Amino acid sequence: MKSSDVAIYGVTAQPQEEADKAVVQLGLHYKTYGDPDHNLANYLKEKGLLDVIIARRTDSKYSRVKEYKDGMTQPAILVINRECEVLYSFIVTPGLSNVYGATGRPNPKEVWQLVKAKLSGSTENVKTPSKYGVFKF
Repeated sequence: MKSSDVAIYGVTAQPQEEADKAVVQLGLHYKTYGDPDHNLANYLKEKGLLDVIIARRTDSKYSRVKEYKDGMTQPAILVINRECEVLYSFIVTPGLSNVYGATGRPNPKEVWQLVKAKLSGSTENVKTPSKYGVFKF
């Protein structure tokens, strides 16, 4: 990916110590940042780039939310270019169909194909990324 001039970062609502553990435990090949105060999520929303959903500690739908200092962010993806133009974005909106945010992630290979196509200026034969683990009723 370095040849594509792309950088990948992970951000979690957990403290930095937990983010560092995740890198080792999951064998991640990118830097992760702990952001328990949701500074990045708040910044992205303020700039109109992405509205990450934050489940607050008072929200009883989420059993694990109390483990987080100021609530738990739902998974999201944001791909931007150097000019801050959004090439791809995805947020988990919790509901019954995705077990309140536990499933329904986009296919990473398809996301990368779409991003590469947008960077090259040709998205003709590229499909919208499908999602893993989504229930259909």
